[in-house]
Amino acid sequence: MSDWRHLRLDWVAAEERNTAVPAVLGQEVFHYSIPVLDETGEGRLEDAAEIGSGKLVLSGGEVLISKLNPRKSRVLIAQRHAYPTVASTEFIALRLSPFLNDRFLKYLLRSDTTRQHLDGAVQSVTRSQQRVDPALLTKMWVSLPPPRQQREIADFLDAETARIDCLIEKRQRMVELLDERRSLLVEQSIRRAAERCGMSPLKRAARRVEVGIVVTPASWYADAGVIALRGVNVRPGEIVLDDLVRISDEGHRFHGKSALHAEDVVVVRTGKAGAAAVVPQELDGVNCIDLVIVRPGPDLVPKFLEFVLNSDWSQKHIVEYSVGTIQSHFNVGAMKALPIPLPSLDEQKRMLEQMTRLTRKLDRLALKVRRQIELLKERRQALITAAVTGELDVTKGAA
Repeated sequence: MSDWRHLRLDWVAAEERNTAVPAVLGQEVFHYSIPVLDETGEGRLEDAAEIGSGKLVLSGGEVLISKLNPRKSRVLIAQRHAYPTVASTEFIALRLSPFLNDRFLKYLLRSDTTRQHLDGAVQSVTRSQQRVDPALLTKMWVSLPPPRQQREIADFLDAETARIDCLIEKRQRMVELLDERRSLLVEQSIRRAAERCGMSPLKRAARRVEVGIVVTPASWYADAGVIALRGVNVRPGEIVLDDLVRISDEGHRFHGKSALHAEDVVVVRTGKAGAAAVVPQELDGVNCIDLVIVRPGPDLVPKFLEFVLNSDWSQKHIVEYSVGTIQSHFNVGAMKALPIPLPSLDEQKRMLEQMTRLTRKLDRLALKVRRQIELLKERRQALITAAVTGELDVTKGAA
């Protein structure tokens, strides 16, 4: 590494700050936004008139890194398009000098070294709303090899990460097939129950069906206070404790009705709507934001309801009654009217035991494959970090 230079990033990269309202650029623009990047890994062509706020104007070739939550490492190279190209101002856009390879910088910004540097010095109100000061990035000290070696490292990482991504994709497809098989078994069980006892609207078997907090003022978020679950915390049959937020006592008092009880069933309402999970005992009393709260009555077993809501049977109904073009959601009325089978309590428990037994093996296999995927992602991340820091000398064919 004797020929590597230690320098400040803004010596070889300049921040692009030119902004404009997309409508003045043309009828359509290619727009890099964080939601679309998270969903597709790219930007997309959009109607300029529907984008009201100012955006960064790009010429193509800039390296974009998100200011939000740097531990998620959203980095990409803006491509040149036939349409005007813009990016959300939540990105930092860097124009590079000839001494810095764009693909090498992309990997450098994704490395653990950079992520830890940014994550350790962010500005934030809550853990889920961290934001990087652009100066923290542009004035960061980095070690750079000569341009030729930067290209060699980028070529090596392009090939190796593509190989790892291919393995990840195959395992993700395996998980999808296991999930499809699981869904089929559950739906068959529910259909048989519906044939035996008919269908009833959910509201007949629930004590409560309503939405938690829908809009949360920024002032309600606090480092101390009542935990609030959001859609990102709810997966089918599981509540994930990552990225929990807290709201102040003021917000909790104002919306005390959204406090959850153990054994409630919460349902994601917006975006990828429909995922449902039973609230465990340790989360009794927490609040919730934009989730539908279903409190089962005495004739409905919470875990049975969770199985029913997560089935393809119910998901089709939820999709059918979801509205909204930018972000789909369904309302409480549609949830109350949701048709579910309602056998006796003993029959629900028997069906629940049967469905659990049938799906347990598939769940174990899916968990094993998901762990393999996580290990592959860790391998990819370690490889990137080692290569861009010089720990791994790819010019000597190290692997």
